[in-house]
Amino acid sequence: MPMYDVIVIGGGASGLMAAIQAAKEGASVKVIDALPEYGKKITVTGNGKCNLTNKEAGFVSHYHTDDIEKLKGILEKITPEVLIREFNALGLLCREKNGYYYPYHENAALVRDLLGQRVYDFGGKIETGNFCCGITSALPGRDPEYDSGYHYFVNGETCRTVIVATGSMAGGLMRMDEKVFMQFLNHPTSFTFWPYKPALTKCYVADTDKPRLDVLKGLRMKGKVSLIVDDAEAERDYGEIQFTKDALSGIVVFQVSGSAAQALEENQKVQLKLDLLPEYSLEALETMLESRQKSGLTYAKSLLGGIFPEQLLSLLCKEVGVDLSIKKQPLSIEKAMDVLRLAKTFTFAIAHTGDLSESQVSRGGIPLSHVSKELQYFDGEKGQKPTDIFVCGEVLNVDGNCGGFNLHFAFASGIIAGRNAARRAKELC
Repeated sequence: MPMYDVIVIGGGASGLMAAIQAAKEGASVKVIDALPEYGKKITVTGNGKCNLTNKEAGFVSHYHTDDIEKLKGILEKITPEVLIREFNALGLLCREKNGYYYPYHENAALVRDLLGQRVYDFGGKIETGNFCCGITSALPGRDPEYDSGYHYFVNGETCRTVIVATGSMAGGLMRMDEKVFMQFLNHPTSFTFWPYKPALTKCYVADTDKPRLDVLKGLRMKGKVSLIVDDAEAERDYGEIQFTKDALSGIVVFQVSGSAAQALEENQKVQLKLDLLPEYSLEALETMLESRQKSGLTYAKSLLGGIFPEQLLSLLCKEVGVDLSIKKQPLSIEKAMDVLRLAKTFTFAIAHTGDLSESQVSRGGIPLSHVSKELQYFDGEKGQKPTDIFVCGEVLNVDGNCGGFNLHFAFASGIIAGRNAARRAKELC
């Protein structure tokens, strides 16, 4: 039975990058992936174009985690510039578009193929269709106070170090209960693991607000979205809002959905407040209406027309009691302002978010606070017990905004875990 220096569990973005880096360090490497083909999730990122990173991916403000300082250290070590140089060294030509970095060919499947080929080029192996069913010590009688220095069994293979890059349930590629998922990763002292929650997904409205969506479905509007938790603003973002049959969607909704899911799980009241006129203050809107009125636009449809799509204007007017069909009676500025005030505070009660199968990423997993800056897992209640297991990618409790941030962390953490696992394996030879 061959002894590998490093076995990587998971052949996604972080796992493939970790395998490449470990192999470049001279380690013997094998990747084990549960799916029939490795890197499946890479092929659908960025709508198939593969948004590799973002000009602002080095800022922790774009992420959620339990250990901001450790995340900051990771992002400072592997900046967007460092990552792009690494891709160039691997033979992938990249381009920047408005702060977003893509492969020059904008083909996510080709990125997956290149990463897999580089694993082979540097002497590594990839095995697909094999779900990891445990990480156990290869030697009996190990020191219970200190796990390092011992070999591991992974699916019958022995290795000096292990990299856990299993990802999460997000995206629906692996359909199983998350508790069962983590039970398979059965290190003798077990992982600390926080249940996965959906992130980057749509927000489904309460039944009371569904009639509004029946009117607005199919509409897309630019606006500001504020996440309101127990009547206090928790987060906000700006972008395109999409109104669907029973949910609010679009990137701007996705950005706040992870925190919405967390609040809902804690039985808090969750609302999304939409500002559909974010560039205008109430004072500016009143001045605009007065100017329109002086120009002869006096009845409701002329005074308020040209601002919103017809179905949205009709709904707003109906909710504040303005009759758009009246053409002979002028509409007062005060009543017109009621319509515009509602447009700036258009609030929906949220019943639930999309589940993990509908989510692009997840929140939860192995706490970042339970790994070292080298991404070595530390076990025990106080996190003081080092192992020779390294962790990277989405299985860690780090999730970022849309726009290349999650792939950046996957690749960055893969680089760090791969290099350090290989170096640790050399120490154990």
